[in-house]
This record gives sequence, structure tokens and C-alpha cells, in this order.
Amino acid sequence: MLHSAALSSRGHKHGINQTGIIKYFYLFSRGMEIKDSITRVEKSDEFTYWFHEREDHFLAHVFRLLDKENENIWQVGYCNPANDCITTFFLEGDTITCAKEAEVLRKPSTHLRRLDISAVSIGHEEALKAAEKRRAEKYPKESTLKSFFILQDIGNGAIYNVTFFTSGFKAINIRVSAETGDIQSDQIADFFKMG
Repeated sequence: MLHSAALSSRGHKHGINQTGIIKYFYLFSRGMEIKDSITRVEKSDEFTYWFHEREDHFLAHVFRLLDKENENIWQVGYCNPANDCITTFFLEGDTITCAKEAEVLRKPSTHLRRLDISAVSIGHEEALKAAEKRRAEKYPKESTLKSFFILQDIGNGAIYNVTFFTSGFKAINIRVSAETGDIQSDQIADFFKMG
């Protein structure tokens, strides 16, 4: 499940190489944590106004692109259970903006689930380190251009879905348990064979 606007990188075109991701772990560790970003969104006037007429909507994901241009931008998504569409709030510094409700990229048989943030005991930095370690061990010849993570529940509790886009037009997806930090799965797919 991925918000289609999330991949647009809000107009940014630059990525990072495979060693660059390690450099940015330090930058991210100094920034906001996931729970803090959700709290800041949900306490904002923008969210309060939006949620007033949408009390059935629920927290579905937290998304972040892992490049220098987006290092301070958190995307917090809320699901409309009537149509499985997502409204995303962008948090950048002290600015919160709300995007229009949009469809998500997902398998037709998959329904969006409520993200239970209280079950998240592993920070995103630890999950990213575990994913990078697995990527380096299992796919060492794949050079990373861009990466992102999405914290969501796809049926087995909260997971970090970490994706690395490679120079060979492949996507490496590594799922890390947000409760234990264990790798749940990893796979690599060719862009031209996806779909």
C-alpha cells in the first residue's frame, strides 16, 4: 500500500547512493520520531478541522522518503473506510498541509488496516539499519539510488516496509517488524516485470 503522491517526492528528483543511506541515519536520528510526528499532526488545526467531519477515518501509515531533499518531511496517512482512499498530511518543520484524498497502490484483495502505533516499539532508525544490513548482505551488487519506508499494518501487525530503488531498475523490499525488529521478508523485483 503506497500513496501515489508519496512516490512523486513532492517534485524532488535527487536520490542517494547505497552508502548515502548510512550517512542519513544520523540526520534522521536527530529529527522527529514517528509518534511525535503523528501527535503533531493530530494536534494541528488542519487535522482538527479535517477530522471533525471524518471521525470514522483511521491512521493507516507513516511514510518518509530517505533523501536529503525530504529529510524533514513526514507523511501521515488516514484511511477512509468507505472507499479505502487515503488523506495524507505532510509535516515539514512547523508546517502541516493536507493533500486531497487519493487512491492507494495496492492489490485489489487487500484492505487498508488501522495502524496501532502503541504496538510500535522499534524506532525507524533501528528498522532502517536492519533493512540496510539485509540489503547489503543479500543484494550487495545492487546500487541504491533512492529509498523510502512506510510504517503500516498489512495483516501481521505493524511493519516497516523499506524499499530501495536500484540503478538496475529493480526494487528491493524488506519488511521489518515494528514490534521486534526482526526481518519478516525480503524480495527483489524488476520494474519491468512488476504489476
